[in-house]
Amino acid sequence: MSGATTEDQQWTNDLGAAFLDSHNKAKCPDAVALPYYFIESFDTADQGDLLLHIDSRINNIIWDDGPYSSVTPLSRMALGVLDDLADDHPDLIRVIAATENGQRSSSVDLDDLKHERGPTGMLRD
Repeated sequence: MSGATTEDQQWTNDLGAAFLDSHNKAKCPDAVALPYYFIESFDTADQGDLLLHIDSRINNIIWDDGPYSSVTPLSRMALGVLDDLADDHPDLIRVIAATENGQRSSSVDLDDLKHERGPTGMLRD
């Protein structure tokens, strides 16, 4: 994550650091487990939107069980990051995951997260 030059960039850096911290206090995305290993960087798309730049190889992974099994890999990544951060960062409204080559993207918002968490407040298996 680059040094913050604007308030939006500082917000992005703070969210990126909080995400990494939630994964065994990792210092960079390369230090987290799959599938989050494919996050290349964090950026701000718009106020309240966190943009994840994802390595295009994420599309080579097929998940067929567990949480998010019915959604695309990019949606799964966005849901996971939103789930990790939303409770502690009420200003986070949406997470957008996009491949670095720009060919694919997916976004999830708080309504999507609420749906995926279900009545228990926990992500569905």
